Amino acid sequence: MSQPGAQSELSKLRNIMAVKKVDDQSAKIQAIFNASNHMIWSVDRRLNFTSFNEVFTKRMTERFNLKPNLNENAADFFEACLPGRGGKWREYYAIVLKGEKIQIEELIKDTAGKEHLEEISMSPIKDDDGEVCEIAILSQTVTFKRAAERKLKDQAAKINAIFDSTAMFIWTVDKNIRIVSFNRVFANQYFKLFGKEVSIGSNFSEGLSDAITPEAQGMLNLYFEKAFAGEKQQFEGSLQGRKGKKRWMETFFNPIYREDGVIKEVSCLSHEITDKKEIQVQMLESIREKEVLLQEVHHRVKNNLQVISSILNLQSSYVKDENSLNILRESQNRIKSMSFIHESLYQTGDFSRIEFSDYIRSLSNSLIHSYSLGTGRVSLNTDFEKVFLSLDQAIPCGLIVNELVSNALKYAFPNDAEGEIFMELKDINDKINLTISDDGIGLPKSLDVENSDTLGLQLVYTLIDQLDAHINVTSKKGTKYLITFDKQ
Repeated sequence: MSQPGAQSELSKLRNIMAVKKVDDQSAKIQAIFNASNHMIWSVDRRLNFTSFNEVFTKRMTERFNLKPNLNENAADFFEACLPGRGGKWREYYAIVLKGEKIQIEELIKDTAGKEHLEEISMSPIKDDDGEVCEIAILSQTVTFKRAAERKLKDQAAKINAIFDSTAMFIWTVDKNIRIVSFNRVFANQYFKLFGKEVSIGSNFSEGLSDAITPEAQGMLNLYFEKAFAGEKQQFEGSLQGRKGKKRWMETFFNPIYREDGVIKEVSCLSHEITDKKEIQVQMLESIREKEVLLQEVHHRVKNNLQVISSILNLQSSYVKDENSLNILRESQNRIKSMSFIHESLYQTGDFSRIEFSDYIRSLSNSLIHSYSLGTGRVSLNTDFEKVFLSLDQAIPCGLIVNELVSNALKYAFPNDAEGEIFMELKDINDKINLTISDDGIGLPKSLDVENSDTLGLQLVYTLIDQLDAHINVTSKKGTKYLITFDKQ
């Protein structure tokens, strides 16, 4: 059985522990009270300060150079800070003393003229009997928050104005291709095209079912599928309106991401390009007509050149002089050289350029046949790259090949000697390198190639000037011509 003195000591110990617990709890609450970034204070029923935190003291001192004191009348304090506003604060307190909570916004101007927007919450504190004994007030500065909200609101208004004033059709769809939003232009044109109102939640693809083909419907669904997979889409397509007119549209799909990176919707922008398409069709038709005309021109030029060649061939049958026959034959070969160009252009249909390697291969083979060297004693060896030249360069370059190959066939292999003509064509960074060489007897030492009085070599150097080309001639173990010029 315990002694009365021991019980008394135990009771004292419990009381001390209880007081300590309360003190610890109070210290913790006071620490939280002072750690807040908001101004916090309380008043009793006579509106005297019963508590306030450090932030309240600091801000009142900074803003108004006035420091609050416990038991000081709060309404009088705010009247001193904000002349003419004390009465308003008394009204607020009176409402809360009746047991109501209120939340207000107050625009406060400090002594330096700077404005502070405060969001203030007032709550009643009740005693054990349920009577309001004090008022707790919390105030947070929302100046920047409200400014940001206004800026966001202004930005939203601006975006909405652009959204509705643009000439583009703008709408968004969810993963079920249901319309989530749309602008005024989209709604107006949708009605004009299909004779029905567009609505939020309607399926966009189903709405187009009567206006596009099943194939186009499949492609549209594929574009949506790719957009929801994160790929931006751009495409053109046609719509059949209710009045039967085909309207061409250019459309852009872009994924819209949520904060977690998941694609929530797809934004769709579209504009009409019917006029552009009609102009394109007209231009293509015009181009095709011109291509046909140009093709016919080249065909007729080729035929006329062949007629001239045939006349020269007939004329040669009446000429007995060997020198005159050679002149006629050379003239005929030059005409054939130009004829081959027009034949190539007629066959390919590309009037801006010609594949030059095929052309000079055909030309060289024709020359060998022309000089009756088809027995095989002179062979043609080529190393050609695919090189495309404009008509302005192909004709003079072809005539140069004609002259140099003809000279080799006439003079490089006398007395029916065997030999080889080698030709190389390269395109090195848009610089054309053309090599024509033979392993014949070479040029006479007394021949000044550049100032020769022969028509063929004179023509070669005239054409070299026309091409703005450079020619290098060597005569060791045969004759070699290297011609270089810039490709147009």
